[in-house]
Amino acid sequence: MAAPVRYRPEEFKLRFTKNEKEYFKEKAESVHMNMTAYARKMILDGAIIYRDATVYAKCMYELNAIGKNINQIAHNTNSIGVTTQNDVAQLKQQYERLKELYIQLLGDIT
Repeated sequence: MAAPVRYRPEEFKLRFTKNEKEYFKEKAESVHMNMTAYARKMILDGAIIYRDATVYAKCMYELNAIGKNINQIAHNTNSIGVTTQNDVAQLKQQYERLKELYIQLLGDIT
């Protein structure tokens, strides 16, 4: 993959009314971009898709917690040969929470 082009020698100017400029600035800020980057992205790609990273972070947190629990259960099973119902119930509960977050994540994408 080629490195992104940082130097852009060509200039393109836009003219706005005061209200249009303020609206454009608000739209750019809503997706955490400056006005130049926002305009370039809109002109070249036609759309900007912004996703809140907190849902992704929650999914990763839950997924890591499930992985830790699976490792603990496997360690207990291997060392003492027993898996408790509580271990399994806790794992199921975390799995259900992960499914909820995944469904929320899909809703944000579509």
